[in-house]
Amino acid sequence: MAEDFGAKFAAALRHKLNQKTKTLSGQRITQRLLADKTGLSVQWVNAIIHERVIKGKVSRASREVEQDIAEVFGYSHSEFIRLGEMVLEGLPVQNGKTEIPLLPAPQRIEITGAPPQVANGFDTICAAATTLAATLQTLANQQRKEQERLEMWNEVFEMLPNPTLIVRNGIIEFQNKLSLIWGRITGGPLCGTCLDDQCDGDDCKLKEAMETHQETRTYKFIRDDFYKLIISPMRYGGLEYFIVSATEINECFEAFRDEDRRKHTERRKNPQPKGDEQ
Repeated sequence: MAEDFGAKFAAALRHKLNQKTKTLSGQRITQRLLADKTGLSVQWVNAIIHERVIKGKVSRASREVEQDIAEVFGYSHSEFIRLGEMVLEGLPVQNGKTEIPLLPAPQRIEITGAPPQVANGFDTICAAATTLAATLQTLANQQRKEQERLEMWNEVFEMLPNPTLIVRNGIIEFQNKLSLIWGRITGGPLCGTCLDDQCDGDDCKLKEAMETHQETRTYKFIRDDFYKLIISPMRYGGLEYFIVSATEINECFEAFRDEDRRKHTERRKNPQPKGDEQ
């Protein structure tokens, strides 16, 4: 390290002498002047400047002599060493002393001990990015599972053995393939559509299920046949839905065929008169 400082000091000394620097009194600084100021011989000052070997060893001024030489030029010892470092590294050096930065060169910085604040900031950014990536992956996994669950329920819905509808707020939102025998009725109201011959008014089982949130059952004439409807409430995603499942009535239901079937058939053939027609 001593030889390194000696080289830096010699580089700064050569630089200032080549600039023909003058003292505050206007006197040009020469090797002779430096010798007079420090008590060294001119030969020894020259050897320090050019780092020559004298009497078998590299010339090296003492710390006190180096301080004396630096003060002749108006520098502190550390400032003079920094000047030599900049000269050796090929950095631009201005004539004025105040324009010489005293901080170490950037490539000379050695990080020891705790990392600097910039490193902490970078680590924080990396940690935040890692957390965000993990969160996004979790959301993606949840979305994928939700999609798989919806696909599963859609398959189950399509595999039901009876015509089935999903209703919300009285509107048909989904229908399975078997219910297409009634046509494409998604988006229309369950009451008052082609599903029903006539609306039951206050006795409407869908209205009853919506008010009581309980499963209800009824018989309806839909298109050209009679069906038993089961209307079951269901909550999903904070919303209330109703599953309407229809079972076709066959001839073995004697009571329905003899009474309810005849009643529904007569009602379809002879609708109730309105107003003055009564």
